Amino acid sequence: MLVTIVPSLQKLAIVKIAVCVYTNPEVREFENNSMGHFGFYATHERNWVSFIRERVSQCELREDFQKKVITYMKPLSLELSSWHRCLRDMFVFLAEDISPVWSSSGAIDQLRTAKKLVHCQDLPFLERFSLACLFWMSDDILKIWEKASSQEKEKAIRNVIRNEFSIFMNEADRKLRSEFLKKWITWIKKGAVDHEQYYFYGFALFSMPYIPMQSHLLTKSSPQLVLESLGIRLRSNGRLNNLEYICLVNLDVKYQNELYKTKPYGLLRAFLHWPLQSHFLEMADRLWSYLTEDDFDQLLCSILEKLRQGWEDANYGDLLKRFFFRSPKEFRILDKKSAFFRSHAPVLFDYFDLRQCER
Repeated sequence: MLVTIVPSLQKLAIVKIAVCVYTNPEVREFENNSMGHFGFYATHERNWVSFIRERVSQCELREDFQKKVITYMKPLSLELSSWHRCLRDMFVFLAEDISPVWSSSGAIDQLRTAKKLVHCQDLPFLERFSLACLFWMSDDILKIWEKASSQEKEKAIRNVIRNEFSIFMNEADRKLRSEFLKKWITWIKKGAVDHEQYYFYGFALFSMPYIPMQSHLLTKSSPQLVLESLGIRLRSNGRLNNLEYICLVNLDVKYQNELYKTKPYGLLRAFLHWPLQSHFLEMADRLWSYLTEDDFDQLLCSILEKLRQGWEDANYGDLLKRFFFRSPKEFRILDKKSAFFRSHAPVLFDYFDLRQCER
């Protein structure tokens, strides 16, 4: 059974304050202008911490809480960057200028954000229509189409027929996008009989990997489809967005256990990322019997990389030690001649007595 994630009221409050600070227009402008395309998550703290600390100090918070708010800037920055990358994968560009909707856990609520964008009249008709189709918003698809002018509809149909989409699309993506939107337009013209188009959803998930996973749609499909879709996302992205996590939570325990057996490394790697990182060790305890020694080494590398890059949204030093010493005994025997040992020995010496771990 999946770990139950119930954040403390204190954690929820601090995350809420962190999101308020991060989404403040002054902070957004500073990150966009000073950090370029990289953001807080990919630049050294010396470039932005003093600016954030000055803003956070204006909040009536204890000093230790202020520090937590500051450390949460990096994962929030990465979360926003990942959402923008998701939009670019969908070839929706102008939406990046519109603020997303954040959940109480500090993750972007992708469905509510998509609805916000779909209802935003500042976005071009074709972007709103495409986004509604990609997020399978049947009601909104119909409303947007009905309210569109005849010129907008004609232009959309022309673009679909001629594959006239973004210049950044390769030919394969253009063809897929054309067939995808053509399917929805045909659905509208035929009276929108099959309201949810469930049969089409499974095909779209595999042919267009940026199609969002949605639990209420997948419940109409086979659990095997959910398993395969989650497996693909874990392998390609290394993390789970909020919609994918909901699909995982709602998966029957039998199939969750199947995912444990087939994708233990991918699941644990996802649990190293915000906002799941606090439950990484709980998840590891469920997966030890399925992990290989190579999986273990790769996960150690990921934690060490978090430490090297200065991530402090969790105590990664303590997490490294606890993960190491809770592992099966054979995993803890380090080969001094291995590439892993040679690469990470200096950091490992800071946390372990390696004489106890020699092969």
